[in-house]
Amino acid sequence: MEQEQEQDQDQDQEQDQDQEQDQDQEEEEEKGCGPALVLDVCCGTGTIGLALARHTGCARVLGVENCAPAVEDARINASLNDLDSVASFSCGAAEAKIGEMLSGLPAEAVEGGVVAVVDPPRTGLAPAVCAALRAQPCISRVLFVSCNPHGHNLRFDFTVAGGSLIDNAAVLCGPERAPEAGRPFRPAAACAVDLFPDTPHCELCVAFVR
Repeated sequence: MEQEQEQDQDQDQEQDQDQEQDQDQEEEEEKGCGPALVLDVCCGTGTIGLALARHTGCARVLGVENCAPAVEDARINASLNDLDSVASFSCGAAEAKIGEMLSGLPAEAVEGGVVAVVDPPRTGLAPAVCAALRAQPCISRVLFVSCNPHGHNLRFDFTVAGGSLIDNAAVLCGPERAPEAGRPFRPAAACAVDLFPDTPHCELCVAFVR
């Protein structure tokens, strides 16, 4: 009888500890959970960034794209949707622009954290872009949208060296070899999206966190 009571007490203590841990985790997750700044990398005409800009969890959108006509279209789309006050787009190489755009922001602009959305072309993403993302300590999450997750060379006219999803993930999540390289991310979730039925193409969305 005494043993049963002791077992019950132990189970109650374990349940209390689990509840405390869950509560601590929830409190930790709530810290800095104000509206996040969204960094839209390879933003194109701004489709993803502008869709997120309407969300209450988004404080501001900063987009970067190396195709000047696409950036101009993104700015027009922001204006047409009355979002030009919360969304801005820059033209240039992402690996150079990421640090430039974030370093010029006041501290309060990133209090809610920075979420990077990366949607590179099928030809791949330069590893330097992933290194630039990792080097920014304010970026806590990266949502990577890959339209060539298996890394096959479906185009032969131009392919970025080291630009496959696996290569990019290795840069984001690899060991920390130098302090300036930034803390590594880890893959937290993945979801395949069949945007092109009856074709071999598939989009893979992977969430990296740190």
